[in-house]
Amino acid sequence: MGVKSVTLASSNMLLVEYDLWQVTLEQLEATAKAAGLTIKDGWHRVQRSWWKFGERNEIDNLARAGNGACCNRPPSKLR
Repeated sequence: MGVKSVTLASSNMLLVEYDLWQVTLEQLEATAKAAGLTIKDGWHRVQRSWWKFGERNEIDNLARAGNGACCNRPPSKLR
């Protein structure tokens, strides 16, 4: 659920397009590991950590959207 497409980009790399509202990279990694795929460590692990950090921020920001008073409107004149 939430996966839009999966492409074999090379002999050892999958390209997965997914909907963040329905699935996260962490969930995709768990599913891939359960299916027997090997996920690289080292630099790849660092890149995935940054991606997960960005996902968490995006979800948090969308959850707190509110009316956008501080960011979406110019300040009004003081009276």
